[in-house]
Amino acid sequence: MKISNFLPFLLFCLLLNFSDLHSQDLIDPEFYAPIEQDTICVEYELLVGDTLLYRIDSYDSIIINFGRPLLKRRKEIIEIVVDSVGEESGNYHLTQTMISTKSVESNGEENNIERNSHPWVGQKAFYEIDSFGKRYSFSTTDSNTYILSPSGAFAPVIFFDLGINCELEKNSWIVRVNDELPENGVPFPLTNYTSLFNFRDDIDTLGESCNRLEFVRTGASSYSYYNNDIRYRTTNATNGFGIIDIGKESKIPLHFYFVDEQKLTFHKPSGKTFPGEHFLNVNFTLIERKRKELANK
Repeated sequence: MKISNFLPFLLFCLLLNFSDLHSQDLIDPEFYAPIEQDTICVEYELLVGDTLLYRIDSYDSIIINFGRPLLKRRKEIIEIVVDSVGEESGNYHLTQTMISTKSVESNGEENNIERNSHPWVGQKAFYEIDSFGKRYSFSTTDSNTYILSPSGAFAPVIFFDLGINCELEKNSWIVRVNDELPENGVPFPLTNYTSLFNFRDDIDTLGESCNRLEFVRTGASSYSYYNNDIRYRTTNATNGFGIIDIGKESKIPLHFYFVDEQKLTFHKPSGKTFPGEHFLNVNFTLIERKRKELANK
C-alpha cells in the first residue's frame, strides 16, 4: 500500500481511539471528581479598649529627579486603640498614634545621620473599619496643617481591606480599594489599587497559629496640598507584594511584610513635572496587646 493511501486510514484509527478514550472519560466519575478543598474563614475581631502596639522596621531607598539615592533605615512604634464598636454595624472605630520614630539616613555625601524625632509623632488618626478591613470613615485632630508621616504618603498600613470572610484554600480573589489614609499624612493621601490574594500554608507566629495571606498589589495614588494658595501635587504608580499573618485565635495581624516599588511624579505649579522613585521593604510586628480588662486596671 502506498504511504499516501495509508495515511487517511491511520488518521481514522487515531481519531477512533481518541473518541473511545474521551467517551470513557465522560462516564468515569473519577475523571471529573472535584478536588477536595478546605474552606478558610478570616476576619478581624476587636474589643472596646483593646490597645495594639506594632513595631515597624523599614528599609527605604528614595531617588528624586535622578539625584543621589537617600537610604533610610527606620524603626517606629505605632499604637492602635479600639475606641468603640458600632451597635448596629459592628464596625470598629480606631485611633492610631505614632509613639516614636528613629531613622539612620545616608545620601552619599553624609552617612549614618541619626534622627530621633519627627513632627508626626503624637499625631492622631481616626478611622472606621469593618471586620474585613473595609473603611467607612476617617479623620484627624488637625486637618488643616500640611504634614506627612516619616514613612511617606503612600506607605502601607496595617489594617487594610481583605475583601473576604470565607474562601476555599486553593482559590484566589481580587479586591479593589479606593481609600484615604489619615495614618500617612494631612491632607489625607488618596490611594486606589487592586490586590490579588491567595492563601499560603498556615504558620506559627509569636506563639500562635496563623492564617497566612499572600497578595500582589498594583495601583495609583495621589497627594496634594496648598501653600499660599498654590497647589502642590505628587502622584504615584505602585507595584507591591505582601504577606500578612492573622492569628486564628486572636484574629488580629501578628506580622505583615510588604515590599513596594513606587514610581513618583512631582507636579510643579507651572505644570512641569519631574520623576522620583521610592523602594521600600517594611515589616509590621505586633509587640504588645492590652485587652480591655487589663486596660481598666
